Amino acid sequence: MLAMILHLREQGLSLRDMAAKLVITTGKKKGQHPSPATVMRMLREHDEAGRYDRWFVIHLYFSAGVSARTPGPSCLVRRACS
Repeated sequence: MLAMILHLREQGLSLRDMAAKLVITTGKKKGQHPSPATVMRMLREHDEAGRYDRWFVIHLYFSAGVSARTPGPSCLVRRACS
């Protein structure tokens, strides 16, 4: 469901519109639509997880020691996020 939410966010839909287009496929609420609050929570958790991944890569870069031959942190972040 997260992949679909990200796709709908790229299209510029509101949280209510996203929730109306999604259907829960498993569990107790199977066949129902998630609430806009649930959609917002999933987007927030996704964005926060990405932020922590980038900081972790930058931390590894600087803790390993910087030399003229190693690529900069922006290069490492791009590779980690690709």
